[in-house]
Amino acid sequence: NLLCPVLVEIQPEKTLPDIQSAKKAREFLSMKSQDSDKPFFLAVGFYKPHIPFKFPVEYLKRHDINDFRKDFLRPYDVPTCAFAPFNDLREREDVKSLNISFPYGPIPSEFSARIRQHYYASVSYVDDLLGGILEVVNHSNTVIVLTSDHGWSLGQHGEWSKYSNYEISLRVPLIIF
Repeated sequence: NLLCPVLVEIQPEKTLPDIQSAKKAREFLSMKSQDSDKPFFLAVGFYKPHIPFKFPVEYLKRHDINDFRKDFLRPYDVPTCAFAPFNDLREREDVKSLNISFPYGPIPSEFSARIRQHYYASVSYVDDLLGGILEVVNHSNTVIVLTSDHGWSLGQHGEWSKYSNYEISLRVPLIIF
């Protein structure tokens, strides 16, 4: 499924991959703080908010579904070659069951709102994990760089996912502290 919030305690090893990555990063940084004279490089990557949207279910409570009830339409003058029909979503069982016409069929409003809610919940989940890592960083002698690999359309221009040249799919954060 595209949308699959989970109870972490019933997952294999009672955890999720991004939780494990954050835990290892915290352990590494805690160890390095005791040996602060030696420079080091640590890169931490998170899988979320990539699909499927698998995150602890409690993150849905942070985002009211009613905040995401907005429909976008595909602009009438977009050339066919510029439209990405979100095939990566169409492969998911919950999306497949909607029988969305190919290539321009819109995702039903209720499901669109749920996708947006789940995306935001995934982002909040990763934000918390990142915050946990930053808690153990020595901010007096550390350079932190935060970036991403791509943006993700949430129905803007009638598109979903990352496969377009619209700004929403191309723009990524770059924060240097």
